Amino acid sequence: QQDRMGEMVQAQEDAQAALDEKMQTMQDMQDEMDARFAAGNDGEVELDGAYQPTQWGLMEADDLAPTMEKADNQFRDRTRLASELQVDGIANNLDFRKLGDSPMMDYGAPTLNADGKTIIGGNGRVAGIARAYGAGKASAYRGKLEADAGRYGFAPEQVRAMRSPVLVRRFKKFVDTQKAAIASNEGGGLVMSRLSKLRLTASDCQT
Repeated sequence: QQDRMGEMVQAQEDAQAALDEKMQTMQDMQDEMDARFAAGNDGEVELDGAYQPTQWGLMEADDLAPTMEKADNQFRDRTRLASELQVDGIANNLDFRKLGDSPMMDYGAPTLNADGKTIIGGNGRVAGIARAYGAGKASAYRGKLEADAGRYGFAPEQVRAMRSPVLVRRFKKFVDTQKAAIASNEGGGLVMSRLSKLRLTASDCQT
């Protein structure tokens, strides 16, 4: 019986050690993401009819990973030609005035969840901005971002020190990625295809 108790105690200690290791790994990942997110002023964005607190941030375009295939944070069929044309349109006509402050997620700067990684609103916008930087067409965007840096809580020097700065905002508290992504897709950024709408309806029926 004593051996059995010892085994149970050891199993509990092993489980706790594994949990501690997992928690530390998650914290390390979050710390890494925080290091990539230069925090600015507070803001807010509308979600489900109420304004939620956000924080403005600067990130390198390379540190943002837009989701182009269907996922919890992506309900559009971005493999469509219309989506590709939209991304090209953003890249070829990059206008900071359309990618800055807005009370809605489907317009303005891309919106991230509280992890500073998951793009909830603006996958196409992020892809377009990154494409513009890669093609050398982001100088006007960058210049306007530098000129307006103080409005968002940054110094112009912060923008100049970055390779490919992107203005983003992230929720201060975690929100339901799927529900928030659906809400961000209800605006007029890019009309959903009939197939995307059918898939979204089917997903709603399963929840």
